Amino acid sequence: MEIKNIRIEERLIHGQVATVWLAHLHPDRIIIIDDETSKNDLQKQMLKVACPMGTKLSIFGVDRAIERLAENPYGDESVFILFKNPTNLKAFVDKGYPIKEVNVGNMSGKTGATQVKKAVSVTHEEAEMFREMHKKGIIFTALMIPNDPNVDFMSLIENI
Repeated sequence: MEIKNIRIEERLIHGQVATVWLAHLHPDRIIIIDDETSKNDLQKQMLKVACPMGTKLSIFGVDRAIERLAENPYGDESVFILFKNPTNLKAFVDKGYPIKEVNVGNMSGKTGATQVKKAVSVTHEEAEMFREMHKKGIIFTALMIPNDPNVDFMSLIENI
């Protein structure tokens, strides 16, 4: 299995992911890792409809994703991994899955969040999660679309 990209994307599969990112990465499969989504049958059905034809889709909670990826069931497939939020990403990392780099995409505004980039708002708690993961060697970038300038996400959250 070749991981093409790991991205935090609150909206999961939507127009930007389904067109721009998939056209850029050309993955065989999208893997969504999100505890809440994995338990919501309606949301899973909507994501299956949103997933472009020709791209396979897997949706797992964090624990099942760790188990499934350890089984290496995807052979030579290339994958695009999406996390809905940094909470699930941190849980995944804390369970020992090795990650080198994560692209931070859309994280909408919420109570107590600071906007650090267009369509990216981060709470103090989320900033702490990113710092903990960064200390483990994970590089965080902030790109809305592949052609955007590569921005060091950690520099955006320095003062949060």
